[in-house]
Amino acid sequence: IRNKKQNIQIKNKIKKAIKKLENAIASGNAEESKKLLSSLTKILQTSSRKKIIHKNAVSRKIAQLSKKINKLK
Repeated sequence: IRNKKQNIQIKNKIKKAIKKLENAIASGNAEESKKLLSSLTKILQTSSRKKIIHKNAVSRKIAQLSKKINKLK
């Protein structure tokens, strides 16, 4: 039960970070988007190591967001 609560907290943290990043992308702020992506990448990779999220799902999400940021330039 303790692990389930922790996993839910981490997943919520990830969702909030993704929303923040997508808002920055929508506003067209490339520099802020890059900073947010690096912090999100760290969170995602940590959750992958702890087997909260599958590593392929993490990789796919990072790739999708990176693609969106590269379109801003």
